[in-house]
Amino acid sequence: MTNDNTEKSEQQPQRQNMLPALLSLLFPGLGQLVQGRKIFALYAFLYVLTLFILYSICVGGVGRWMLNSYDFFRINFYALLVFFPFWAILLSVLDAVAWKKDQPSLRGSRFVKLGIGSVFVVMLTFFLLFATSLGDYLRRIQCITNLMNIVQAMHCYYEDHKCFPPAYTVDENGVPLHSWRVLILPYFVPDSTKYKTLYEKIRLNEPWDSEYNQQFHDVNIPFYSCPVAVRSSVIRRILPNMKSIGMSHYSVVIGQETPFPGSETTTLCDITSGTQNTLLVVERPFPVNWMDPNNEIRFENAIVGINRSPYGIGSFHSGGAMVAQGCGWAWFVSDSIDPATLRTWLTKSGGEKVEIP
Repeated sequence: MTNDNTEKSEQQPQRQNMLPALLSLLFPGLGQLVQGRKIFALYAFLYVLTLFILYSICVGGVGRWMLNSYDFFRINFYALLVFFPFWAILLSVLDAVAWKKDQPSLRGSRFVKLGIGSVFVVMLTFFLLFATSLGDYLRRIQCITNLMNIVQAMHCYYEDHKCFPPAYTVDENGVPLHSWRVLILPYFVPDSTKYKTLYEKIRLNEPWDSEYNQQFHDVNIPFYSCPVAVRSSVIRRILPNMKSIGMSHYSVVIGQETPFPGSETTTLCDITSGTQNTLLVVERPFPVNWMDPNNEIRFENAIVGINRSPYGIGSFHSGGAMVAQGCGWAWFVSDSIDPATLRTWLTKSGGEKVEIP
């Protein structure tokens, strides 16, 4: 009788520990949480949470067509995904070993300490990768927001002047005076009073680099700076003496085929392709002063492709550049785009339709 009771008592802990082991196969850390081993459950929870966030961003949470987020995150996502089953097996093995009556918990064993240490190191590495990618991702969002604010300001300018701003203004001799970035300054909705005050101080009848107007060259206009380019180490190496303040990473494309034929203005009637099918603002590979009217991207340089020419469309975003349509929408375009397609997007009267990839 005593032997039977002893056998039952020996089998009972094993049966009780089978459920946590099975739970760990379904959800890493759940079995450890049931057994009271919170440290394992914490690592598992953080891992699964990270995996869920990455999956949401890459597949469902944010449209990959806008930020190319799939390409941006897939390396870290695949790394986490590959590691997932191995970690689940490790946790399940630890639960299975704990079935033994004489070893109900392996919390203090060297094997478990080694497992915890390795998991911690791997998790820390992946979280650092994720934090780095997330920072770049948020800077991409800020770049898109800048472009949308710029196009919105252009439309506000249109309401007052019944035309879009010219690429630059000129004096009576045809010499460029000020960039379009100066002209739309009063129309930014955020902090409109601040920018209107600045606009009123500028002498529009004098060149942008006159002795008086030079005092405004170093004014920082956040809407004109791409945060990715500002943080780029490449720019710092190539142009170590270039100032980061007062610079713009956005440009219009000038040419008779585009909505910005130099000092001439354009109306909505001139954009027969429709604002939703025409690009108004694009990124440039290297910045210019926000008041400079002499260095807009020319049509012949723009149509060669993205990141193909230092004088064309380009950026320090990985794999492409941001552009903004006339309807106010901004998005990411891969540098693998066909130059012929890019050409149709930049013309104002070709009747083409822009399809976001």
